Amino acid sequence: MSVKEKYIAALNDEQAKMVSYVKQMTAKVTFPETAVTTNYIKPAKHTVASGICLAGGALSIAVGLYLEKNGISAVGGVAIACGAGLWAIDRKKKPIAKRDIAYYKVTSHYYKALSDIFKHITNNWTDSLVELKSKLKAEIMLQKISDEEKNSAIQSVLTTSVVDMSMADVSSKLGKIEQDHDEEGYKNYVAIFEKKCIEAINNAYEEQKSVYERLQF
Repeated sequence: MSVKEKYIAALNDEQAKMVSYVKQMTAKVTFPETAVTTNYIKPAKHTVASGICLAGGALSIAVGLYLEKNGISAVGGVAIACGAGLWAIDRKKKPIAKRDIAYYKVTSHYYKALSDIFKHITNNWTDSLVELKSKLKAEIMLQKISDEEKNSAIQSVLTTSVVDMSMADVSSKLGKIEQDHDEEGYKNYVAIFEKKCIEAINNAYEEQKSVYERLQF
């Protein structure tokens, strides 16, 4: 294996490592339930209506019995049944859960998680390339070529690529999601971030690969 092939292979390993890291870490970014407050709202009841039905029904029955009017008593019975039905319905009603989301906290959570991923990638990519460059320069010095050729080869590989992606754009996109109160939007954006981050890694890889390809040995 030539020196050029050796360092391109090492670069391949770094690229694969960074892409794997991005996929693993974005999979761990989840919606922060700590930003959610659940309030329980008591459902509206038919207290007044059921009370009127029960009281009115009882009165109607009493009047019907007093006047010996079966029709009035029957109406009273219906009213009591209606009131009892409304009361039974109210008893079965359970409090309604309402989720209140502090969207500014959600935005902060997602931005920190994604920026930490990006920071790790950029720092580790740079550190890896600096280490590879140092080793490569030492290998160039061991080659059986003239000093002029050695210096020329070293100069040709001094460039180191960077993983370039705008975190200001990430902040802007998350801010828009916050304004729209789009809970699903946060989750969907993680997938978009992952794709863009991997594209940035691949671009840095191609740029650095072209540097190593300048070597003639």
